[in-house]
Amino acid sequence: MRQWLWLWLWLYLTALPVLAQGGGGGNRAESSRVLAETNPRPWSEFVQIEVDRAFRHTTVLLNLFLLVLILLPVATGLGLWWLRRSIVIQLVQTATERAQKQIQAQAEITIAEVLAQHLTHYQITLAALNTQSRQTLEQEWQKRLTTFCETTERVSLAPPSPGQVLPQLRHWLTHTQTELAPELYQHLVDWLHRDWAALTGADCLLLGQVWQRLGQWEKALPYYQQASQQQPESWETWYHLGLALNHLHRYTEALTSFEQALALQPQASQIHQHRDAVLEKLG
Repeated sequence: MRQWLWLWLWLYLTALPVLAQGGGGGNRAESSRVLAETNPRPWSEFVQIEVDRAFRHTTVLLNLFLLVLILLPVATGLGLWWLRRSIVIQLVQTATERAQKQIQAQAEITIAEVLAQHLTHYQITLAALNTQSRQTLEQEWQKRLTTFCETTERVSLAPPSPGQVLPQLRHWLTHTQTELAPELYQHLVDWLHRDWAALTGADCLLLGQVWQRLGQWEKALPYYQQASQQQPESWETWYHLGLALNHLHRYTEALTSFEQALALQPQASQIHQHRDAVLEKLG
């Protein structure tokens, strides 16, 4: 565009003096010459204005073009990021649904296999024991089937959360005459091989006390150690840690734990008694 503008200005400036000399004779040429000599600025200003205007117009177009070039990669990147995010979300949802379907199908297959085994055993028993009453066998089978259904209903695909089991264990600790339910004991055993990140210091102290009441000090010790790390300001944690170490014949560590408990609770008489007993064993 600038080339055409400069060509137009060149033709205009070149043709204007020629037309002025040929069209009006000597007097017109003389008057044009005198006019040009007396007032030459308007032509130069006009040319400068036209040049500036063309330059500004070109500069605006160039700025717009550069802005488009700058924003185009950004817009492309945002579009690709959004497309990638949508694809990832869709893949995650698809994988989750597929995994849930596989787990459900596997559970159904397992239950079907167990039922098939029981049915086979039932048929073999019926064929072998012809002398027994069919009604008695059917009642026995019905009883076993009911027991099996109750067992499968209690089985959960996901392990229970600490919030469901810990209140039952705390209630069991306060009632010394009751026995620990088999389900709660199984949860205790499962937690030994599970990540303890979800357990607080108070939870670890409670689980340690449960194992302590069951007489299994070696299983209570890791919980007390975890509780002392999470709650170093609790004297009860250090006191129970000292008890566990004392029962496991680790007297030096037990003495350190009892002294830590006394630093937090110097008026507790039971801590003094156990510390003195440990000192006698060490002395």
